[in-house]
Amino acid sequence: MKVFVLCGRCPDLSPEDAHDYWRHPHGTWGARMSTLHGYVQSHKIHTDLLGPRQVEYDFVAEMWLHNLEDLRALGEEPVFKKYLIPDGPNFLDMSRSIIIATDEEVLTSGPWQNPELNPGDEFWSDAARPISVKLLHFVARASDQSSADQSWTSRKDVSLGRSLGALRYVRCTPLMAFHGDEAPFLGVQELWWPTVRAFREGVGVHGPALDELLKGSPESMTLLVQAERLR
Repeated sequence: MKVFVLCGRCPDLSPEDAHDYWRHPHGTWGARMSTLHGYVQSHKIHTDLLGPRQVEYDFVAEMWLHNLEDLRALGEEPVFKKYLIPDGPNFLDMSRSIIIATDEEVLTSGPWQNPELNPGDEFWSDAARPISVKLLHFVARASDQSSADQSWTSRKDVSLGRSLGALRYVRCTPLMAFHGDEAPFLGVQELWWPTVRAFREGVGVHGPALDELLKGSPESMTLLVQAERLR
């Protein structure tokens, strides 16, 4: 399972200092948690190509765990309990955070035959890169949307992502066993580019594809991030 945790920075810290502190010492401790088999820090990158909600959160922690028992016992994990919990107020706005546990589905990963791609893209792999550029779209249900009207995916999504030059596309669906009917989002979409420039160029040429892909209500949240794999 994959867990996302969205957090904002402490207002007393500059963005640069807050992101540095999250990398170390907080990230150094986090990478040593015994129950994690994957840990990525996604640091927000501001872009004029996205809407105003991108300012609400600065950090997205991404953690992979083996089972629900490990997730439910996270507060008792020795490193988390001894270091991470007391360290949070040093750089986080503790008044707000969002957690969503999901099943991860990789729809496409790696380059494909496309004359518009940079020739170097054929060698790109997220597994071989400690740092990637990624779009995270947290799909929210509209306040007036019924439980029966929750569609947020389309058969066109993969082709839309490819038209934007994204080299990897992943969907994440909330775990009912953890959230029940109270998940904070309908789902999460993730798209990868090798660089910020590649993202800008893809959206600059095919902007309507991004609008169509990022379905959801006005309450949905989209962030461009620098994803740094620590484990």
